Amino acid sequence: MFWICRYVKPVFTLPCAWPSPLCCCKTIKTSAWFGAEPLKRKKRVDPAIIRARLDKKKRRLEKAIRQILQQGKKLKPIQEIAVDNKLLDNLDSLNRCSKIKEEEQDERILFLKDWAKYSLEKRRQRYASLRSIIRSHEKAMKELRLVSEELFKAALEVNPKLLPSKRKGVVNIAPMSAYESPDGDYKDTTKKWE
Repeated sequence: MFWICRYVKPVFTLPCAWPSPLCCCKTIKTSAWFGAEPLKRKKRVDPAIIRARLDKKKRRLEKAIRQILQQGKKLKPIQEIAVDNKLLDNLDSLNRCSKIKEEEQDERILFLKDWAKYSLEKRRQRYASLRSIIRSHEKAMKELRLVSEELFKAALEVNPKLLPSKRKGVVNIAPMSAYESPDGDYKDTTKKWE
């Protein structure tokens, strides 16, 4: 009973109007130290066991690295490109090219020759029209210079409305030799309104 007096602090309160068993409980309070559990003793692990575990992890990682280096880079399989094995076995029967008759081959060759002549003629006409346009432009500039030097200088100035021109077209760039394409998952970021 003596040891409890150290930790229990008596609280003085006014006497209750109606004596009840709950009234006397209000006068006893315990400190936080009472509610604590005794600390658990740490288990001592042998350092040799810890070292053995670390060595095992290290060996496992080294083995995985060796396997990756032996096999090379594994690409993720693309389901759209996957072909049925039965089709792969019968590739010879699928790649049957129908033989073209000699007459049809001759017709195709003649058609290609006619097309080459036609495209050459069109190109020559285009160059001729460009040459005539350039000649007429030079002639007009000479006559303008004879008429008025100021108008000639104004005609040589660049039109500021035409300079910041932007054109969209196909850009052909040589592929980078040391580029490795990323092998990752496709994340769909399309917004859906429901």
